[in-house]
Amino acid sequence: TKSPGGNTKTTAPPPSPPTPATTDAAAPTAALSTLEDMYVGGVSGVTMILTAMPILTWKFCGQTGTPFPTTLEGWYRGVLVQASSIAPVTAVQFLFNGALKKMISGASPLSSRMKRELTNVERLVAGLGAGVVSAVLYTPVDMLTIQQQKLGLSLLGSIQYILVEAGPLELWRGVVATAVREGIFVAGMFGLTPVISEYLTKNVKRLQKQVVLANALSACAAGVTAALLTHPMDTVKSCLQADL
Repeated sequence: TKSPGGNTKTTAPPPSPPTPATTDAAAPTAALSTLEDMYVGGVSGVTMILTAMPILTWKFCGQTGTPFPTTLEGWYRGVLVQASSIAPVTAVQFLFNGALKKMISGASPLSSRMKRELTNVERLVAGLGAGVVSAVLYTPVDMLTIQQQKLGLSLLGSIQYILVEAGPLELWRGVVATAVREGIFVAGMFGLTPVISEYLTKNVKRLQKQVVLANALSACAAGVTAALLTHPMDTVKSCLQADL
């Protein structure tokens, strides 16, 4: 436009209305409920044991010097105690991991939302705490399985043998080693997996739209890493529990 004096006058466009500042870190994020955590943990634990029991038997025998089974039944000896007991163990791991994550974010442990996204270190801390707590349940499970493999007894026979020969407290032999093992392993499972998945979906072009595949690859990588880190302590635990 021109002013009365002939000079050109520029008018600036009106300013845009202000938008509320929000940050991902401060935004609430959805989380599983307490019952959902327990359900997912229980189902995943039983599924894992049913598919991995022969590998566990191989590990137990290699660590304790027990002869390898010669029958299919032998490779699955102890699967009942593992499957029936691993459900509450993994349920507790999922439950406490979820509760600790909510508490770290500033929310109630019973809430269905977190108040903010956690940092990678905070995720690892939540997983570590959940793993340590679960050792109270997991130690008797491994103790009974190892004694079944060693003695060739039934579940009830193994329980009776331990109670008569050593007393009820020996069911928790190796609990400290189990706590260290599970703390590291669960921290890797819950803390390392999302870190790897986030890296893959951001930096690998083929995986940017394949979140499920990225999550699966991340879980495998985190599981292998956690297994390598925990194996020495797992061997200590198995030797302690076999030497009854």
